[in-house]
Amino acid sequence: MAQARSFVHRGNPFRTETTWRVVLIQGLVALGIGLYTLLAEDSARQTIMLLIGFFLLVNGLQYAWEGIRNRGERADGMRKYQLGRAGIGIATSLLVVIDRVRDFMGLDASRVVAGLGLAGM
Repeated sequence: MAQARSFVHRGNPFRTETTWRVVLIQGLVALGIGLYTLLAEDSARQTIMLLIGFFLLVNGLQYAWEGIRNRGERADGMRKYQLGRAGIGIATSLLVVIDRVRDFMGLDASRVVAGLGLAGM
């Protein structure tokens, strides 16, 4: 039970060391993105997909860096899959970002690829 409690405490988004200003800024950014998505629906479709693609790319590169640097450590059970998760994130993000420039997939197909990337991460 203590191990589960420490795991939940480490992954808790409402940490005690987080100041209210950080939470306020995160909320305002989320509110701005939500309003942009609702009010400018046509231009937001492509832009939100591009932002998700960049998120997947940065997250995948971070997973790859951590997987290469901490290869010998066995802190958690998912560590051995970290480079695979990084590859999924990088590959799907490149597909989404390149699609924004080259337009070889439709928007629905791009959403599916981004969803698979988010599920794989």
